[in-house]
Amino acid sequence: MLVEAGKRRHPCQTVDIGVQGAKLSPKIWLQTGTEVRLQFAPPEGEPIRIGALVWRVDADGLAFLFDQRVAHPLIRNA
Repeated sequence: MLVEAGKRRHPCQTVDIGVQGAKLSPKIWLQTGTEVRLQFAPPEGEPIRIGALVWRVDADGLAFLFDQRVAHPLIRNA
């Protein structure tokens, strides 16, 4: 997963991903409410790029809320 915040791009480890958001373990920390663009490449198909908002800051990572639902067969629908 790649997080784009402004002109900065940061690779991150994905902890969990669903149709409405994702939890990432980043090497950078962002504040709640920060708008970002996320990019990830599923094993099958084209890369997915989506706008998101830092929804929650936890001790083990950041939770992002997507600006739209992601429809992909490999993403859990929960």
